[in-house]
Amino acid sequence: MIKSDDGYNAAMSIENAVKLIDQHIEQLQQARVVLESMSAATSSKKYGRKTAALAQAAQPKRKRNLSPESRARIVEAVKRRWAKAKKTAK
Repeated sequence: MIKSDDGYNAAMSIENAVKLIDQHIEQLQQARVVLESMSAATSSKKYGRKTAALAQAAQPKRKRNLSPESRARIVEAVKRRWAKAKKTAK
């Protein structure tokens, strides 16, 4: 049931319902064509060779290792920094 302009409920005939559905289908098909054309324009960049930035980002990062001498220097620097902080805190 659809309200008519008078405010009364009027029964919609089957023919009118089918026409209305066909109109909606046609509108949806037109919208689909537009969306597919927009999608095709943006998705064309997926194929082919990757750009340098994407190829570099895809590679796993290697773990960086410190030599024992470097690690010892860092430990000593941290100890000195904390010792200095303790002196100034007193």
